[in-house]
Amino acid sequence: PSYTTKGNVNVTANGGFQGNQTQYPYPPPPASLPNPTCSANGVNSNGNLTPGNYGSPTNPTDFPPGNSKTYNLAPGTYCVYGDFKVTSSNTTLTGNGVTIVMETGGLQWTGGQITLSGPTSGDYQGLTLFAPTSNTSVMSINGNPNIDLTGTLLMPGAALSLKGTSQIQKHNLQWIAKTVELCGSNDSQLYYGSSDTAKQNSAPEIQLAQ
Repeated sequence: PSYTTKGNVNVTANGGFQGNQTQYPYPPPPASLPNPTCSANGVNSNGNLTPGNYGSPTNPTDFPPGNSKTYNLAPGTYCVYGDFKVTSSNTTLTGNGVTIVMETGGLQWTGGQITLSGPTSGDYQGLTLFAPTSNTSVMSINGNPNIDLTGTLLMPGAALSLKGTSQIQKHNLQWIAKTVELCGSNDSQLYYGSSDTAKQNSAPEIQLAQ
């Protein structure tokens, strides 16, 4: 992996990172990306959310729904059609054993407490957030949200932007995005722990091109 810096940036990288390199050409994502689906609509009961669809292709809505201050996500798959917005410092959102599928829309995390971790078993083990290649929305973490994430955030067609004073500290976390931008006074320490991140369930592929 490689990165470039602009301005007054302090980067300490281990494990093969090389600084001030040109961006690698972005290849097409592999054909064997995950395909999580939701067969029913999710339900919001006073901030207690069940897995399922939130919004639709023709009627996108913000997630989480409603005006609750506290949201608890039951384990399972959540298919979101619309923006995933946590913007109030009074909002707490917790989901363990969940996969959030950003079918459309982007992330807008600017405040509050966000605690998410992926499933510990099954086809989507370790996959905490997924956006299909067709979703090219900006995934933005800005301001000063308090974030506790574990697992893989896989968004191969999207740009990920971390700005402001948000911190992601010493978590087993894997970001995969088309581009990743860190700005402002962001202070993040990401650890890679294979036991907590997504696994490739398909056989290896060989592609030939002429």
